[in-house]
Amino acid sequence: MMKSFSGLGIILVIFVLGLVITKTRLNWFTFASVLCALPVGKTIVEFIVAWPHKPMPKEHYNKIKEKEEGMIILYDLVITSYEKIMQIDSIAIKGNTLCAYSTDKGLNHDHASKYIKNILVNNGCSTSVKIFEDVDTYLARIDEINSNLNREDKSDTAKDRDKNKEDKVVETLLEISI
Repeated sequence: MMKSFSGLGIILVIFVLGLVITKTRLNWFTFASVLCALPVGKTIVEFIVAWPHKPMPKEHYNKIKEKEEGMIILYDLVITSYEKIMQIDSIAIKGNTLCAYSTDKGLNHDHASKYIKNILVNNGCSTSVKIFEDVDTYLARIDEINSNLNREDKSDTAKDRDKNKEDKVVETLLEISI
């Protein structure tokens, strides 16, 4: 939020400087301040959208953190679609499997799963997507994914492909998140 306030301050300084120097609003300083307002406005909108969403309980975070080895786990994502804003507390990614955990009682799990899956497919990543509302079920699924994938003996090339795919999934998820 501090970044937004400092951005607004810079915009005002540029605008006022233009008014003082040129004695008119129609100048390059005004143009520059308007262009600077676009990213600051985006930051403020993201802040407003994310404000009502609270982080998951600390004890849930600690339980999930213990299972992190060998997986990519993202925390506290607010995913936006045209229709809905969806809070996902944690997403675990391994290979072509993605499972998520959300404490948001208003989350439509089917809609969120389909939306995430469609976005990933459109970006060249075919993965299975499942969202859990119970942390223990989510942790059991993480254990299951780890045990299944650890049994598979993959070549270094296959592991590199999986890593690249996981990186692409993470990048896509972060692009649709605030």
